[in-house]
Amino acid sequence: MTGARRLSPLLLLALVACARSPRADVVVGNGPDLKSLDPALAQAVSDARVLASLFEGLVTPDPERGIPAPGMAERWERVGLSWRFFLRAGLVWSDGRALTAEDLRWSLLRYLDPATGAPLGDFLDSVRGARAARRGALPLSAVAISADNATTLSFELESNDPCFLQQLAQFPLYPVPRHVVERHGSAWTSARHFVSNGPFVLEERRLKDRVRVCRNPRWHGAARVRSERIDWLALSNPATLLNLYMADAIDISMDVPLSSVPTLLAHPELPPGSELRRAPRLAGYFLRLNVRAPGFEDARVRRALSLMVDRNELTAAVLRGGEIPAPDFTPPGVHCGALTFKGPELPAATEEEILALLQQGLAALGRKELPLLELLVSTDPLDGVVADWLQQRFRHFGLAVRILALDGQSLRARMTSGEYTLARSTWIADFDDASNFLEVFAGEATANRTGWKLAAYDSHLAAARSATTDEERALELHAAESLLLAESPLIPLFHLVSRTLVNPRVRGFSENPLEWMNPAHLEVQR
Repeated sequence: MTGARRLSPLLLLALVACARSPRADVVVGNGPDLKSLDPALAQAVSDARVLASLFEGLVTPDPERGIPAPGMAERWERVGLSWRFFLRAGLVWSDGRALTAEDLRWSLLRYLDPATGAPLGDFLDSVRGARAARRGALPLSAVAISADNATTLSFELESNDPCFLQQLAQFPLYPVPRHVVERHGSAWTSARHFVSNGPFVLEERRLKDRVRVCRNPRWHGAARVRSERIDWLALSNPATLLNLYMADAIDISMDVPLSSVPTLLAHPELPPGSELRRAPRLAGYFLRLNVRAPGFEDARVRRALSLMVDRNELTAAVLRGGEIPAPDFTPPGVHCGALTFKGPELPAATEEEILALLQQGLAALGRKELPLLELLVSTDPLDGVVADWLQQRFRHFGLAVRILALDGQSLRARMTSGEYTLARSTWIADFDDASNFLEVFAGEATANRTGWKLAAYDSHLAAARSATTDEERALELHAAESLLLAESPLIPLFHLVSRTLVNPRVRGFSENPLEWMNPAHLEVQR
């Protein structure tokens, strides 16, 4: 593992930052700095881990079983399309103010408010009036969320949603304190104003450095919180995280450099008892195709590009980190209710068949060839490796590709505005259900970003939502994915695996396909 112990400038800076204050009970190398401490505005998995230490939803994911467990709500009931949630007695914000069902209603409507601009804004779309309200077509008061009394919150759905509970557990729906937000505006997330409702409270945030949280004595489960303080380090460079772990400056590293994986597996140089943990994730790495870009209007052209990709070569010979080839979009092991979902796969094709399909599509568009293709990627080293390989692979079929590396914010902006031809993307499951992947490409989904819309696809998704059995729902989702692969507004490349380093003294770290851990359970036995 070349250079693992060399004190690089980045490592020296990180070590100096770590020494500025006494070490927290648990130090986590978390990934990129948070976009926001406002749950409605955050969107990355690294954001979610920090926010889960500060907030609690109506329900919360169970890290062992992956199903919703009681959070603020101690129980709930469903009658047809009506859901009622009964809050725990005595809930309070971290400043001691009572937390009521009306607070939750206000917070959820704020999340839907177009003025809030929630980037992951569709978690409540099955609630009557929610979709129209977040688009500005209905007043927020028309959304069917009601506080029946101080401890009961009710929802009326427009149609059946088999994943409604799982969606309520997502971090963008964490409640925010109205009395603080209305007083301080966007400054409510500063440490001097911050109020939350989870197992920890915000002690300090240093931009591009860390978020430090300390135990919240007013949380209803405070007696079960195992650590007084957790530091979430904002470090996006996996090499720096690895070096800090080797220097015993962090207890958990949520990523390691892809280039270090073979060496760590073959010749471990880690502290005694440590190991590189790799496990399949419910997450995929793929390319989005802008179906409005010149030459991409015909599905045969898009499907030909997808068939050009040798996913086995990419994962086994190039990446070598345990990634799983993806001839499909839904990852192995994902569920459809109680069933394990197995979707369709792209068929194998010879080079001659691929080129013939490409020419058929181009001829239908009145073209002889595709123009120069621009591939947008992030500055992540993994993206560079994948992009270089794709460039060579497409060149083998006579296609020219120019690679453009952008920061994450610029990359998302270009995809959202449709200013791209090909763009690197990932989808990391919010919850364990095949619909969480396939709904991404619904015609009106905010995460679609391809310009692709197909009535038959949306019809299968709608039929899956209204199905009365898991078997019926799986059939509809299978049909939807078949259309998705045939139409190819995306090119699936591989399914991700976790690459984490966890000090053997750490307790309470949960390994699961969603990479979700309960911060209240974390502790280090020193």
